[in-house]
Amino acid sequence: MDIKKATEVKAMYGETLESHVYKLEEAREKGENVFINFNETLLYSANVTMDNAYLAVTGMKKVDFEASQNKAMQEAKESSEKLAKTMNAKKSNFYARGEAIIAPEKKEEWRKCVDARIADLYHGMDLENALGIMEVLAKKDGTIDEACKIFDEADHSGMSASITTKIVFDFSERGKEFADKIYPPKEQVDENGEGK
Repeated sequence: MDIKKATEVKAMYGETLESHVYKLEEAREKGENVFINFNETLLYSANVTMDNAYLAVTGMKKVDFEASQNKAMQEAKESSEKLAKTMNAKKSNFYARGEAIIAPEKKEEWRKCVDARIADLYHGMDLENALGIMEVLAKKDGTIDEACKIFDEADHSGMSASITTKIVFDFSERGKEFADKIYPPKEQVDENGEGK
C-alpha cells in the first residue's frame, strides 16, 4: 500500500489512540489504504502498529505510556490522601481556632463548615486561609489590608477565592468589610448612567 494514496478517515472525538489503531489494523486486513489524523499525527493503515502509533503520539511505547499514566495517577492519589490525612488531623484545631473568634451561636454552623471544607477538593486549604484572615480581623489592631495580604499570598483560584471570602463573610464580625474589599460593590448609577 502506498501511503501517499491513502484516504483520510476522520478520527472520532473521545476515542482512544488504541481504538483508532485497531480500526486502522482492521482496514489493512480488508485491504483498505486509509489514514487517521490523531492529534496532528498521521497514522496509516499500511504500516501502523500499536507501539509505533504510541511512539509517534506520546513519545513512548504503549506499555511505557500506560505505566507512566498509572504511576502519575497513583502519585496523585497518594498526594491527595496524604493531604486529606493532614487536614483531618487539623480538624480539632480548626474547630478550636474558629470557635475562639466567632459568635457562640455560630458554633454548630462552624463545625459543619469545617467538616465540609476538609472533605472537599481543597482539603481545607481555603478554610485554613480563611481562619488566618479571621484571626487578623478579630484583633483590635487587625487591619483589612493585613487580612487582604494573607488572602493574596494564598494565590487562590477563582473558586477557592470565593469559598475563602464566603467563610470570612459568614463567620467574622468584619466579614462584610473584608468581602467588600476583595469584591468591591459595583458603583451605583442613576437612570442616566451617572454615579450616585
